[in-house]
Amino acid sequence: MLRALILQLSDQLDYVPSALQRIHDLRKKHNIPPSTADLLQCFRQVLQLFQKVYVVLDALDESPRETSRFDLLETLKEIRTWSELGLHLLITSRDEVDIREGLEVEKQATILMKHEGIDDDIASFVSQYLQRRLKLWKEHHALIEKVLTEKAHGVFRWVECQFKALAMCPRSKQALDRRLQSLPPTLDETYKRMLENVPDKDYAKQMLTILCCASRPLTVPELINALAIEIGATSFLNSDRQLPDADSLQEICPGFTEVALDLDTETVIIRIAHFSVQEYLESSRILSPEGYASFSIPKRCGNLLLASMCLTLLLERELQMTKLEEINEKYPFAKYAAKEWVSHWRKSIGIGAALYDNDCHCDPEVSHDRLVIRLQDQMLLLFRDKKGAMANWHKLWHLNSDWFGGDDEMPSPLCYAIIIGARFLVERLYEDCRTQCSLKHPTERCIDHMGEKNGSLATLLQAAAAFGHRDVVDFFLDKGADPNMKVAQTPTASGTPLMTASAHGQTEIIELLLKLGADVNAVWSSVPPRKLLGRGRRQLVFIDETPTALAAASRFGIKEAVKLLLQHGAVDDVHSKFFSALTATMDPIFATCGSSKYAACRELLFEKFDGFKGTKSPEILKVYMEVAAKTGNAGFVRKCLDKWILYGKPSFSSGILLQFAPAGGHRKTVDQLLQSNARMTGSADCPHMMEGNDIVHLVFQEKLESSIQDHILELIQLFAQDGDC
Repeated sequence: MLRALILQLSDQLDYVPSALQRIHDLRKKHNIPPSTADLLQCFRQVLQLFQKVYVVLDALDESPRETSRFDLLETLKEIRTWSELGLHLLITSRDEVDIREGLEVEKQATILMKHEGIDDDIASFVSQYLQRRLKLWKEHHALIEKVLTEKAHGVFRWVECQFKALAMCPRSKQALDRRLQSLPPTLDETYKRMLENVPDKDYAKQMLTILCCASRPLTVPELINALAIEIGATSFLNSDRQLPDADSLQEICPGFTEVALDLDTETVIIRIAHFSVQEYLESSRILSPEGYASFSIPKRCGNLLLASMCLTLLLERELQMTKLEEINEKYPFAKYAAKEWVSHWRKSIGIGAALYDNDCHCDPEVSHDRLVIRLQDQMLLLFRDKKGAMANWHKLWHLNSDWFGGDDEMPSPLCYAIIIGARFLVERLYEDCRTQCSLKHPTERCIDHMGEKNGSLATLLQAAAAFGHRDVVDFFLDKGADPNMKVAQTPTASGTPLMTASAHGQTEIIELLLKLGADVNAVWSSVPPRKLLGRGRRQLVFIDETPTALAAASRFGIKEAVKLLLQHGAVDDVHSKFFSALTATMDPIFATCGSSKYAACRELLFEKFDGFKGTKSPEILKVYMEVAAKTGNAGFVRKCLDKWILYGKPSFSSGILLQFAPAGGHRKTVDQLLQSNARMTGSADCPHMMEGNDIVHLVFQEKLESSIQDHILELIQLFAQDGDC
């Protein structure tokens, strides 16, 4: 949604907004995709370029409840807190509890639609359809319009489905009367009758399962190829199941699917005709006596089934012998299978136990337990066939460009098992690899060096920590992996597992590592820049200038990780050639986009900081003072100046800080610094203070707002009158 809004607004400008340019640069130059916070900030900045913006979000209830609806509601709630005068937001939806409570909309901002107004719209819709499509019933149009409008109860989709039934009605007045009198009273009953009339229920169930669970709309060739995969006691590609075209697909489930042109890809896709179809198939209502339970699609079984279908195709020997450039034509479903099977597998194990009850309505051959066993067997076959199916998967999906920044060499199956978080695979492949591990020193442990032997960018523990797979991390720790292992000792990566988990915001892993003795203040020594697995994403991020876990979390604006590390005794400090945690939040490459999350991290660091104890470097106070001046944190400047004078630590001058505060327009900070500078000018203990003339020179040398310039000069005059300057 945010991407669509940003695109629509920026498309109306004759230039690229700076906020959008920053997101583009981060993605293109540093391979860092924008987070929701980044997109929200970009949308707000683009929004402010217009006097008035009208956003209409239709049918919010069609957003899937199990996946994206909560995040969408949170985003809309955040947008409403902005109180932007030029923004007008209209949201339409059925009255559902989670939406009503999630949006927290006042009663005066809510309009309940009544059937009377909708009935007029439905009558108009029916009239237009009859004139265009059902001309054979021309003399009875008035009767049809009256009956459909009265029985629709405001539901357009119900009316649409009855048109299909009327089109197949014998052309007599008696038959028409019977059909109108026996119309299903509800949409659920309508769908039940449509399912009862499906000609081939095997094809229909498989197709509806695929379309309901697919990660994106499938093209017609993709779906035809997918339906050729035989599902039963064993799965295999059966050319005899191949359908000829889009018309044959729509004949399988009349009224349940539609063919459309995807404007983004300019391809013909097939999809579920209406969200209420999928809602019915996945709901508990279809399991009732009035429903049609054999067509129930439990999401857990559906995703397992789709993952198994994907692997069935990837393990197909003929596919492995086909040239890469010919695969798309011969096996259109292959690229989808290569890219999405992991996603379907992870969805199947992530669905809550509350939804498991539907499993008893799965066909015996595709029950949950059978599918789990089959899928695990298929996964093991794939990962152990490195030069065959595994290599084909790698070629089809370009795994390295997604996970490892485009390296040509394919890392080992063990590395990929860690990435996807399949513990049962990790356990088996680990035992396979352990026998091949050789050590150079008797004090070394095999598990801490197997990463480099298997093409990983880190130790095995570090790779697992990056992706946040708790069960895989537990496995490696149980095997004796060192939570303080510094991978600067290997030629391929740098940092500790705690640093990696912190850079990726894996708070559960951070807590686990700290509990097991990870050093919260471990310092990573200087080595050539290395790439580490990207935070919560498959992309890579650079942490070559962040020497501690605290600095790593700060550089990526991960407030939860920063807070957790500080609670466990993390101390910010200055290290040669590297960022402190605070300066990491000011990195122009990262902090210009999504600045609010970096500001939140700075507040935590300022709150916890005590520059007069606990640090090894005298430079750290200077760093904090400079950043406070730049960001206008007048309270922190005041606190530090008082302590600075009290403890007699004039290692740098407040005058130096005056080079930063005015440029940011921070008037209160300027006040604090000028007063401090005036008190200390001429002191033998503080030879680096700025004289009044120097400050005046600074005022006019810097490009400051005139109001700030006037304010500084006014304060200097007051100090001069009091004899302080």
